Amino acid sequence: MKARAFLLSMLVLSAVPLAAATSGAGGDEAFRLGERMYRQGILPSGEPMQAVVKGDVAVEGTMFTCVSCHLRGGVGSFEGGVVTLPTNGRNLFSPRHDRYGISGEEGLKFVLKPRPAYTNETLATVLRDGFDPTEREMAVAMPRYLLGDSEMAILIAYLKSLSSEYSPGVSDNLIRFATVVTDDVSREDRAAMLAPLKAFVGMNNGAKRKYKGVGGGKDPAYRQVALDIWEITGPPDGWRAQLEAYSRKEPVFALLGGITGGDWRPIHDFSEANRIPCLFPVTDFPVVSDNDWYTLYFSKGFYQEGDAVARHLGGLGDGASEETVVQLFLDGGAGKALAAGFRDAWLEQGRRAPVEKMVRPGESLTHGEIAGLAGGKPFTLLLWLDDAAIPLLERMTDDPVRPSAVYVSSGMLKASLGSLPVKVRGATFVTWPWRLPQVGKGAAGAALAWLKAARMPTDRKRIVTRMYALTRLLSDAQMMLRENFYRDNFLDVVSNEEDKADYPDYERLSFGPGQRYASKGCYIVQLSPDAAPTLIPRSGWVTH
Repeated sequence: MKARAFLLSMLVLSAVPLAAATSGAGGDEAFRLGERMYRQGILPSGEPMQAVVKGDVAVEGTMFTCVSCHLRGGVGSFEGGVVTLPTNGRNLFSPRHDRYGISGEEGLKFVLKPRPAYTNETLATVLRDGFDPTEREMAVAMPRYLLGDSEMAILIAYLKSLSSEYSPGVSDNLIRFATVVTDDVSREDRAAMLAPLKAFVGMNNGAKRKYKGVGGGKDPAYRQVALDIWEITGPPDGWRAQLEAYSRKEPVFALLGGITGGDWRPIHDFSEANRIPCLFPVTDFPVVSDNDWYTLYFSKGFYQEGDAVARHLGGLGDGASEETVVQLFLDGGAGKALAAGFRDAWLEQGRRAPVEKMVRPGESLTHGEIAGLAGGKPFTLLLWLDDAAIPLLERMTDDPVRPSAVYVSSGMLKASLGSLPVKVRGATFVTWPWRLPQVGKGAAGAALAWLKAARMPTDRKRIVTRMYALTRLLSDAQMMLRENFYRDNFLDVVSNEEDKADYPDYERLSFGPGQRYASKGCYIVQLSPDAAPTLIPRSGWVTH
């Protein structure tokens, strides 16, 4: 308690200048300051919040942020037998029955206890001292925050606004989604992406879930679903304006799936700026970021393949990781993403930077030119090219000065992968960011059986099955949302879903608070020498 008394005295001394500094803040600025306190544990002054846990242990609020337990949407959580109560405006300032866990001889059990609506004063008391309006003490793990009056006022104002009203796109009987399709996508791929989403809408709108139990009344959490198709045309620099126009005309709760042949960034930036969730678009070019929140991707795409090669090569431990690495990459999105993924992960390991050369489409390179990049020393070659890699590899085997190993991308080679010459397969390693065919038949079979029964276009397998996974995830999330139709809570719910290992495309879709990429791995494989080659794994599921 001495630590608490000392820190509180320091806050009291600083309260007057802090109040003066924030008294002129407008509503938007006050919201920003409160949001930063809640999410990052940073005071309006820019200093870390101070708190006490377990009675007298002084900690910084940056280590015990509100969001880490109560989540972005403020609806609370349940993990490891610990119930974290809601902190959003609708729940705090309404009377309710809160769920508490009680340990006894029979183990952990849960009880509902009445609690009146909070007031500003009682909310300040629970934040500072840990006692709710009924004088029930919160768990000792909950920080008791040492806040001056002006700081407390800013935080309480934010909590009042947090998830206090349904997000746009939700009414009493409808939840509206949209999906984005750009005009560079073929008609067949467009249809493959849309088919599972349309099937989901039809199944939801005819669902028995609208009723509680057999013969029960209507479930208040049930909503019909509408799906708008946002068609985007022209160059990427004009996409944002089109998206904004769609959103103004008919706001949506979230974006589902979506597909483009290029970079997803314009759509990603629109989602971030407008705080609109976007779930699992079909793209090889996701935005790779540690800070953004509103878009969840299946993986990091081509970037992830390059990352996996760096981790595989760095872990060989037989001298190969010490060789010069020559990285040739095609000028374009895929080549650059692969090169960036490798480079970032390689340098992160403290390795020497790779020797790099960007190759223009149609540019021809001799093996001598490639070997010259390594300065005549033994080297490992990363060949981030399309089908132009095949003849280059074939010529390379006839030269006495050739790389110790070559890595290529299955994503870039596509159908050409099967035509990799037999004589180069022993020294050529291939990235494979999917579930291995020989171990995924059970999961794939269940999904494909459903797709066939639903008459889906299974010839676009990688598109259809990813959207199948999205609709499964979405169905689970809808059940867990209950009546908490807040966009940040929607993302909290999806982020906290149990890991999935029964979908056909990925070895594992794993989730966690704040994680934006559900598939975090990639195999390194080689091709067997057969005429119809099989994939031979040369690594486990290399994770980033």
